[in-house]
Amino acid sequence: MNQTIENLIIEIINYRNRKPFYTYNTYIIKAHDTLGWKYIISPLGNLIRWIDPLYHTNNTDPDKLMLRNAFMDDQDFKKYHDRYINLFKVVPEFYELFKLKKEHIEFNSELTEKDILEIYCFVRKKNEPRNIMR
Repeated sequence: MNQTIENLIIEIINYRNRKPFYTYNTYIIKAHDTLGWKYIISPLGNLIRWIDPLYHTNNTDPDKLMLRNAFMDDQDFKKYHDRYINLFKVVPEFYELFKLKKEHIEFNSELTEKDILEIYCFVRKKNEPRNIMR
């Protein structure tokens, strides 16, 4: 796992857990300052839960984070998808870890299975469980 991905994951976790930001936290602060916390908190939470093995029992497909659900009409989906588009536009480093598709997010195809397992282990080690319902 490269340093950019590691830093990005740590920043997402720190932001979601309301831990203090330090000078090396640049990616999520840029998104926060540009888009606002209300606009980024949900996408960040969805992304970190998707790559945290603790939550995999709740995922229907651990290879993809589905963005559309049965309760969304086209207008709701567009608003929701636009949050991810803007987040990835403001923080292009997300593309080193993820690939944003039309209706889902998946891992960057350049990541190997070993890289993905390393990411899972890293996230599981660093992320504190939050309101898990099983």
